[in-house]
Amino acid sequence: MTLYSQKDPIWKDDRLGTCTDTIAKSGCNLCSMSMLGGILPSEANKKVSYTNGCLMSDQGNAEQFGMKYLGRTTDAPGFMCKAETDHWKSKESLNTSSSGDLTG
Repeated sequence: MTLYSQKDPIWKDDRLGTCTDTIAKSGCNLCSMSMLGGILPSEANKKVSYTNGCLMSDQGNAEQFGMKYLGRTTDAPGFMCKAETDHWKSKESLNTSSSGDLTG
């Protein structure tokens, strides 16, 4: 699997969907799906469907990346997958200097 950083100079300034956020600022989900789907984030950004400006629907876009959406679980899946977390919503994460860039 090729690792992609949402802050790569090639695509970091590309806007997500119709909002003002860029891949550098809010593209962690896009980059994660790109890595698993084997497609550059800049190309994936053109391919996915966005809701509410720059929010992606994992369920709606999984097929675009050759993946199957299996819903939410609290169990370890036992295979490579993309997982969503609510950590970024916590007070602790909002009070740190971390960018939340989980992809590089």
